Amino acid sequence: MQKKTFIVLSIILIIIAIGAFWLYKVNNKPIAEKISDSPITLYYRNDCPHCQNVEKFIEENNVEQKVAFSKKEVGLNKKNADELLEKAKQFNLKLDAVGVPFLWDGQKAILGDQDIINFFKDKIGGK
Repeated sequence: MQKKTFIVLSIILIIIAIGAFWLYKVNNKPIAEKISDSPITLYYRNDCPHCQNVEKFIEENNVEQKVAFSKKEVGLNKKNADELLEKAKQFNLKLDAVGVPFLWDGQKAILGDQDIINFFKDKIGGK
């Protein structure tokens, strides 16, 4: 009887572990990189909660259908990370203080989720 109980409990634990992993993956989906001819570029990391706030706003407001811009991931892509640092240097930003989300609009740098969300609100006619 103990062996049967052990097997049943093991199966239940495996099911719970698979369910927890699935929920984690669904709720932490990576942001898809997108390249555009527009000078507007959003630099982000998939694991950044502030970047996810911006992505949520973009999705909920269909910003990608209204504003042409590129999205470039910097956590796993060194070329994109170096590009972000070059943009930061143009504005004499302290490199150790530069983070994501970081938006380059073709003329200036915008840092932080709320400022970037406000930038997109202005572009789509405010909400």
